[in-house]
Amino acid sequence: MDDLAAGKGNFINGFRVPDGFVVEQFASDNDTSSVLCMTFNGKGQLLTAAAGSGPTEIRILDALNGFCTGHRVFYPGLHCQGMCAIGADIYVIGNGKLYFLQDKNGHADSHEPLCPELLGPELTDVAKRFDPAKILEDIVYPSKVVDARYRQIVFKTKDGQRIAGFASAETEDSLSVTNGEAVTVILKKADIELKTATDKSIMPDGLLDTFTPEQIRDLLAFLESGK
Repeated sequence: MDDLAAGKGNFINGFRVPDGFVVEQFASDNDTSSVLCMTFNGKGQLLTAAAGSGPTEIRILDALNGFCTGHRVFYPGLHCQGMCAIGADIYVIGNGKLYFLQDKNGHADSHEPLCPELLGPELTDVAKRFDPAKILEDIVYPSKVVDARYRQIVFKTKDGQRIAGFASAETEDSLSVTNGEAVTVILKKADIELKTATDKSIMPDGLLDTFTPEQIRDLLAFLESGK
């Protein structure tokens, strides 16, 4: 950094780097035009989400001896605002939903929404509103500070059932109650005996219990990619 401050270093294609570092072109514009975001998968391959004239196209950039030799379409037609890889599989966020793309020998056959309904706050710009420490704290301790919109409500019916979740839809005579696992139960209003608001979030506890430190870092990087 001292060399840069002093105006020293190499200038290559507009990049200024300290002495001892070299910038080389990895791929041509044909393979990298209109890139919205990118990530490396567990195979060491670089994936990009490229916006063309239509929906985003997720590509794998093939490489030989450290240089891109072309690209293959991993999955077409999915709006992508950020993505990360766990192994060879890809998680994509877009349109307020999180999608899972399973690798099938270098491509994905379909995109599966992990959360088909928007059960919580919009996450595509969460990194603009909170720093990484706050985001991690909210995931680890989801009920520490809970927005009133996402408090868990317990509904007791006249036949003794107890259903916990939040009201995701309502008609004149019915109420849809959705829990943190995206399971929805429709209750008749006439059958509800008691409704009790709690201090507990609809977001489940222990979401990161099975994650490795590397996977937690990947998740935070993924959420930050929506900036």
